[in-house]
Amino acid sequence: MLPQNVLSTDPVPAQFRYPRNVPRAALIDYEYGGVALNDASRGLRYQVWKCEYLDEQVILSAPEVPAFTLLTVPNITELAFTFDQNMNPFVCYELANGDAKFYWFDSTIPGFTTTTLPSGSLSPRCALDDNRPLQIPISDIILAYVRAGSLYFRAQRDRYLVEYELSDLIGGSRLLQIGMNAQLRMQFLMSSTPEQLDSLA
Repeated sequence: MLPQNVLSTDPVPAQFRYPRNVPRAALIDYEYGGVALNDASRGLRYQVWKCEYLDEQVILSAPEVPAFTLLTVPNITELAFTFDQNMNPFVCYELANGDAKFYWFDSTIPGFTTTTLPSGSLSPRCALDDNRPLQIPISDIILAYVRAGSLYFRAQRDRYLVEYELSDLIGGSRLLQIGMNAQLRMQFLMSSTPEQLDSLA
């Protein structure tokens, strides 16, 4: 969770923890997860999972899990993923038409649903803020994105219904990555340079 839903007064930047430090592409992402979907019996750091977008399909795989199609969605241009505490997948993505959406497990249904972010939302990124075993009971999926020069986030504990503004000073920056860093702090990596944005292509 983010204390008081704000950024730190004194930033503590550091390298992202593995696998968030692996250079990512727009349509490929990596995250620690359990032994299988809906199976957190061996913890959420059991193996590294891969999410990639090929031929309009969002595909998940892991060393002990053969690749399978999770979703079929046309025209995704960027995506990111993580898992909740029960090993339900969470995927956020941006479409070619500028829409940004996220696919998540809503326990009130119960079942998976897709939610659209407000118009103009860009670069959605997500992470379970702390997947260490002792922290799982108080952990949260954080969904972050940018819109109109501000950085926003939503949290699992609110069922992603509440939008919190973290900064209104990012200008034309895009959000490249989020996750825990080596100093055990939730970190947001921004960029407004063409070179860094090209790294997502």
